[in-house]
Amino acid sequence: MMASAVAAVLLAPAVLNAQSIVNPASAVFTPSPDHNATAADGTPLVARYDLAFYLVGAAQPFQVTSLGKPAPASDGQIHIALIGGGTRGTTITDSAGAVWTIRTDNQILRNGVSTGGAGFQLLYLNGTMYTEGLDHQWWRYTGSGWTFHSATDPGGSQMSLPSSGVVYESRVSAVGPGGTSTSAVSNTFMFSPACTYAATPLTPTIAGTASGGTVNVTAPAGCTWTARSNATWLTISTGASGTSNGPVTYTALANPSTSARTGTLTVAGLTISVTQTGAQCSYGLSPATQPAPTGGGNGTLGVTSATGCSWTAASNATWLRITAGGSGSGNGTVSLTADANTSSVSRTATITVGGQTASVTQAGVGCTFSATSTTTSVAVAGGNGTVSVTAPGGCSWTASSNATWLTLSSAGGSGNGSVNFSATANVASTPRSATLTVAGQPFTITQPGTPCTFGVTPTAASVAGAGGSGTITVTSPGGCAWTAASDSAWLTVSSANGSGSAAVTFNAAANTATTTRSATLTVAGQAIAVSQAGAACSFTVTPTSQSLPSGGGDATGTVTTTAGCTWTATSPASWLTIMSGANGNGNGSYSMRAAPNTNSNSRSATLTVAGRSVTATQSAASCSVTVSPTTVNVADTISTGTITLSTGAGCAWTAASNAGWLTITSGSSGTGPATVTFRAGRNSQNKTRTGTLTIGGQTVTITQAAAGTPKKPKGVRVVT
Repeated sequence: MMASAVAAVLLAPAVLNAQSIVNPASAVFTPSPDHNATAADGTPLVARYDLAFYLVGAAQPFQVTSLGKPAPASDGQIHIALIGGGTRGTTITDSAGAVWTIRTDNQILRNGVSTGGAGFQLLYLNGTMYTEGLDHQWWRYTGSGWTFHSATDPGGSQMSLPSSGVVYESRVSAVGPGGTSTSAVSNTFMFSPACTYAATPLTPTIAGTASGGTVNVTAPAGCTWTARSNATWLTISTGASGTSNGPVTYTALANPSTSARTGTLTVAGLTISVTQTGAQCSYGLSPATQPAPTGGGNGTLGVTSATGCSWTAASNATWLRITAGGSGSGNGTVSLTADANTSSVSRTATITVGGQTASVTQAGVGCTFSATSTTTSVAVAGGNGTVSVTAPGGCSWTASSNATWLTLSSAGGSGNGSVNFSATANVASTPRSATLTVAGQPFTITQPGTPCTFGVTPTAASVAGAGGSGTITVTSPGGCAWTAASDSAWLTVSSANGSGSAAVTFNAAANTATTTRSATLTVAGQAIAVSQAGAACSFTVTPTSQSLPSGGGDATGTVTTTAGCTWTATSPASWLTIMSGANGNGNGSYSMRAAPNTNSNSRSATLTVAGRSVTATQSAASCSVTVSPTTVNVADTISTGTITLSTGAGCAWTAASNAGWLTITSGSSGTGPATVTFRAGRNSQNKTRTGTLTIGGQTVTITQAAAGTPKKPKGVRVVT
């Protein structure tokens, strides 16, 4: 194969070499020994060179630039500029609007018309169009044709430069039709950064008290800076010098004036203007806390403040009044008067002066209670009442009931108040009483009983012929006794006696006759008529599903029911026939016969037997598939092959490829025996590859031979 011949003669590129440098201008390497060599069919063994940049020690490049195929300079090496310009490509529009293109045969067209030149790439630089010719020399278009320009790229490199301040290394690769060969690593190099600085914030404002702040510096790696204060009241605390990004902290003395002041810092050559607010007025109150007599009284509050600092005094409670000194300036006195506290709960109020607070606390009076009720009895249907309580404000009391039928509107209160009570209707025949306890005092509430009356529901009932049960509900006051009885042996009650509201359960035996029957229950003196329907036909069919062989055969089933109950058996499918038992009476059996299944799919039908469904399923005819051959080896060129499939007539199958380079060209599906044809694409890789075909569920393995690999260039280096 041609690819194998190329791989056999291609040499490795040489190592990029030179000592570590800063700000390199170009990369230099020795071309591959196969730079000008061609294969037997005339194909160049080296199509292009790729230059890759790596972080030092990295396994993968962060940038790869295709260099095309530059011609070696007079020293025999290839020189690549790392700083370049111009517009490059195979299609370029110039400043006059003309469209330049390179066709697949390398001919250069201008607005679709041949220019008489040929090349690999176009470069539009400073109003002139250049091309890298087929001889890898650079040519310039003069308006009437092409003239030789130079052996080196007139625009330098079109590559993007790596980031500054980072150490890099590079490798060069020779790329040919058979693969790629890469040089060893070059010398290390880096690009130095330009130092620019920024700082935030530029105009901070701080409090008038002793305080401070932080300025954050942003600078490229390796760029140094300093920080200093230009005001005696501002001091640099940390960060007087630094490198790259970093913080500068500063402190400020308290401002002795009520006016704001401004000072500056010089940080990384930038001016930071710091504004400090003026001093604020402060106030003190004495005493901070004081008591007031329960019966009321007077007091004072002292205010301390700087001269000229004005203030006002305010109370947050109506019972604590400011009688003098409600406003002032500097030091002063506030006069207070507290009203008498008529509540048992202590209370606290605050006086606020200049944002500061002082508190006054006043104790409450002692607690005494009295209580009265509007009634001591309620009607049998229920009723309401009220208990009133007299007590000083803030004196808490509770209310409770010792019976669930007598409820309260609240669990207690405070000071003067009342609590309502409510009694539910007494559904029992006996009287009852309960006790309320309100503010520590007991109140007995009585209620008479209800006279006995009886109600029953329902007054008529029916049960199924198979037997069953039901419930009769008795409604009566508690304590009222009653009885329950049946007049027939087939109808019984769960309990012969009861009291108050309750339920009676009755049970009916199965009716063995086909005629309806009736009986009477007597519950709490009330008659309830109960009727029962006659017995009905029911059927049981076994089994409910049948499995039949693909070759055909018979199956049987049974029907269970009472004597005199008739039934039928029917089939909806022509391949499944009822052989016996198409009609029956009482217990019996039936049989079915299935014809042979010649289809590759199973089939089923649903019989109707005595009104029940019976599912009959017949298995499918068997299919098996074999293929030949099961392994195939093909060349690296485009190849075809044929696989033979053997199976039974009527057996469906499919064929599919599991690899992108393998395609089924005929026989992707079918029925019965057949042949499947496949196609393998050309293998351009320098290693063998394997793919599979799946034909009728069987696997066929296809192995394709590998192409070759080009040899390495001799070396590359980065120089200034």
